[in-house]
Amino acid sequence: MRKKKRKTHPSSKKKKTSEPQSNPSYGTKEGSCGYGNLSKDQYPFWQVGAFATSNKYFKSIPGSACGTCWEIQCVEGKEFSGRCRDGGGKSVTITITDSCPECGADHMDLQALVFDKLSPMPLGRINMKYR
Repeated sequence: MRKKKRKTHPSSKKKKTSEPQSNPSYGTKEGSCGYGNLSKDQYPFWQVGAFATSNKYFKSIPGSACGTCWEIQCVEGKEFSGRCRDGGGKSVTITITDSCPECGADHMDLQALVFDKLSPMPLGRINMKYR
């Protein structure tokens, strides 16, 4: 499986900037996949994310990639260097539970606490690989 390098930011659908997010999403109340209100105490434990609707995986995987699991890794890169916790290498596994129509094709939106495991949440965006 090839790893793809992408940028991401914690869920905050009110802002579309590269600035740090001031209103992060800590859970999910609604989502385009129809899972409803997810509990942080049950699988997938808020380890969730959303693909941009223009992302090739959103378009090519049946059901808009809903329910698929992805391993996400923060990597150092030109654009957002120095943002990975412990210099990168740490990964998390998420489940796609939503879509992000306002995100660019190279974005994946992560739930805020999941993002914080990879990079300090106030930084807002990171370079990443996912598979």
